[in-house]
Amino acid sequence: MGFLTTTHAKQIARKFKAKIEKKGSHDKAIIRYDGKYVTTVSIRRSSKEVGHGHLRDYLRITPRQVKELADCTISAEEYFEILKSRNEI
Repeated sequence: MGFLTTTHAKQIARKFKAKIEKKGSHDKAIIRYDGKYVTTVSIRRSSKEVGHGHLRDYLRITPRQVKELADCTISAEEYFEILKSRNEI
């Protein structure tokens, strides 16, 4: 399992068509399912690739699943199914 980066965070935000809010040195990607709030992912703004190990905490899935979500091995719908199976949405 590789290092989670800014690129992974941005890929995930795009996958969910998240609304992006600019807040200080971070962008906040607001993820919704059926119009209901699920989570907010903080994306660091930087000119270089920086770590985003916190993605697993925001998304409530394993680091491997986060990488698979960014790499399109797991779809947005499959992600929501994971959360539904744990009664988190």
